[in-house]
Amino acid sequence: MTAKSWKTNQRLYRRRTALFLLAALSLGCASLNAQSILGRNLIVNGDAEAGPSDPDGHHPISSFPGWTAQGTPDVVQYASDYNIGATDIVPLDDGNSYFTGGRTQADSSLSQNIDLSSAAATIDAGTATFVASAYLGGFQNEPETAQMTITFLSSSGGTLGSTTLGPVTSDDREDRTGLWYRRTIGRVPVGTRSAGVVLTMPWQASSTNDGAADNLSLIVNAPSAPQSLLGTNLIVNGNAETPAVADPTIDR
Repeated sequence: MTAKSWKTNQRLYRRRTALFLLAALSLGCASLNAQSILGRNLIVNGDAEAGPSDPDGHHPISSFPGWTAQGTPDVVQYASDYNIGATDIVPLDDGNSYFTGGRTQADSSLSQNIDLSSAAATIDAGTATFVASAYLGGFQNEPETAQMTITFLSSSGGTLGSTTLGPVTSDDREDRTGLWYRRTIGRVPVGTRSAGVVLTMPWQASSTNDGAADNLSLIVNAPSAPQSLLGTNLIVNGNAETPAVADPTIDR
């Protein structure tokens, strides 16, 4: 082999190596991106804690980070004791604020779109599942409610499936003030590339829109490795040693 041929081969080798590393890096980034949206809450500001909040229920806000608002929704502080307070039925991890329909006699809603395209391989394998949950409720016997709808969309925006949590009516609450926990589990439809989330709080008949919600969540999960059922005790808490778990809603 001549010196010139050797140098040419070396250049080709280095070029192929660089291309290989670039391809591997791209695949690695795609894998990391897919992992980054799995196993965590994908709803931005689902707990009403980002951005401003109304200190007393009489000073509505106009900025809802992560959300597009319709009507006149509000984010009210629990400490104000306006409609829902810390001593009512609220989430254990209630934070400082919750969503409400607002002071006007009008329907209110908040919406956002979640990009799921980085998990396309898992979704299209038919193995991705979702857990959607929310705390929904209202004030005393007033009829306003809240519900959360999640719609799974294709790359062209077509609807592939949907799920709805709520509403929690005053009858469901037995006319008590607070937020009740609702959850649903299902399979993410094959072909899904995004999810639309809409929190709807329709006005009914009260002087204000008292529908309320907090801690909205959508988690997409990949399948975990199967665990063997052989050689292990299959009775859960057969020794009576597992600590009690608090109810996700509590009357405090």
